Amino acid sequence: MYRRFPKLKGIAGGMGAGRPKFVTVNLSDLSDAVAANKLDGATEITLESLKSAGIVKATGFYRDLPLKVLGDGDLAKGLKIKASAFSESAKTKLEAAGGSVEVIPKRATWTRKAHEAATAAAKPAAKAAAKPSAKK
Repeated sequence: MYRRFPKLKGIAGGMGAGRPKFVTVNLSDLSDAVAANKLDGATEITLESLKSAGIVKATGFYRDLPLKVLGDGDLAKGLKIKASAFSESAKTKLEAAGGSVEVIPKRATWTRKAHEAATAAAKPAAKAAAKPSAKK
């Protein structure tokens, strides 16, 4: 009977390799949104502006993922885009159209080593602030 059950490969088996790491948007989607006046081409385009315009539906698991811009499609005018990652073709197409690319660093994940280093650095500063200074 145990041979008949599936072995739960992939996401169901706890493997994170199949899970997406970014919320992606193509340049063609951005140019269509600017043409349809969903986005203002003069302002900076961020993940929050894409969510509010309804271009990206980032809910559930996708809520905390960073934005990645892919180079599928063409741009008629340059856009100012802030994202965590860009494909090489997206960078070249944006810069060729006169736009700008700004890479936002991804949010660091919590690790025990980083937490212990931060608390160790905060302890001497806290002791110095709590200790009254004795004047002679």
